[in-house]
Amino acid sequence: MRERLRRQPITTRVTAGFLCVMAVLFALTGAFIYERMHFALNRSIHDVPTSNRSEIDARVRHRDEALHELLVQLAVAFSGTLLISGVVGYRVVRQALDPVERMRRRANAESADASFRLPVPDTGDELTRLAETLNELLARVQAGVDRERRLIGDASHELRTPLAQLLLRIDLALSRERPAGELRATLVDLQHDSRRLVRLANDLLLLARADDGRLPLRLEPVSVLDAASDSAGRFRPAAAREGRSVEVPIDPSLQVDADRDRLAQALDNLVDNAIQHGRGTITLTGRATSQGVAIAVRDDGPGFANGFAGRAFDRFTTSAQGRTGAGTGLGLAIVAAIAAAHGGTAEVLEGPGGGIEIRLPAAPDASRGARPVSPAATVSAV
Repeated sequence: MRERLRRQPITTRVTAGFLCVMAVLFALTGAFIYERMHFALNRSIHDVPTSNRSEIDARVRHRDEALHELLVQLAVAFSGTLLISGVVGYRVVRQALDPVERMRRRANAESADASFRLPVPDTGDELTRLAETLNELLARVQAGVDRERRLIGDASHELRTPLAQLLLRIDLALSRERPAGELRATLVDLQHDSRRLVRLANDLLLLARADDGRLPLRLEPVSVLDAASDSAGRFRPAAAREGRSVEVPIDPSLQVDADRDRLAQALDNLVDNAIQHGRGTITLTGRATSQGVAIAVRDDGPGFANGFAGRAFDRFTTSAQGRTGAGTGLGLAIVAAIAAAHGGTAEVLEGPGGGIEIRLPAAPDASRGARPVSPAATVSAV
């Protein structure tokens, strides 16, 4: 019985519960009225002298008739009131739940428009807040879907060009007999494009893991000076070819609680970005903050273009027009993902001589050993 009742609509269940409560109240009220009437009539019989049998018999008949009439009236009043209460209660509950039914019909309607929203009742009650909360959830879902669509489209665009170039070079190499030196040069070009594809695939995999909270980290105390010096050393030859230098004026005592390889990857991306898009001397600095350690990479260039700072960490986004450059637009997105996985942030330093600053937790105890962190403990990139 209980399971069958659970399968009934909410309107039916609420109405049935309301009628049960009303029935109990009417039964208690009727029993009280009947008992008081019975008591009053019996008292009037007891007031008659026992020698007056005719009067006693008349009052007993009057009592029985009055109680019978009372029962009939109570039954009629009970039935009529219960019926009216059921109809009114059903309509009230139906009207109260009508906004929920409208939201259900709207959500069930087939629509190609992903921006649809549920109707918000103007009652200002719990249903209004529920509809507003669900609409906010739908907005976040839509934003995520749109972001994934852009990611797929941009990834397809980035993959199409090097794949087309690979196929073109292979076709040219096979079009006729070529000397060994020419074939070797072609293979070197193919190797370059293949490495670019591998880097792009690895970058997309890293971002996907960060989005799912599965970016594995091995946290340990890392010297900021050592990490920055290693990164600077890897890019000094490239900077020297352009007549530029890389400086690392960092306090040797600064340490962060980080994954050494991931931190190196983030710093490499920042220095490489400064070489490709900046000017003059590239400077890596570090400073202690109340939340940890801030590491900044700056140069002497004009900074980010107007309007670009707000989307600098978006994927497949570059400050240059078009996609003819060597970069894929994933470098800063990876920096933000790595910083977020450590519980830190990445921020744009705007204005001339601007750059990127990442904030990471400071190492609480420089003497402890490395400790693994499970992927579930990491934070997704924003």
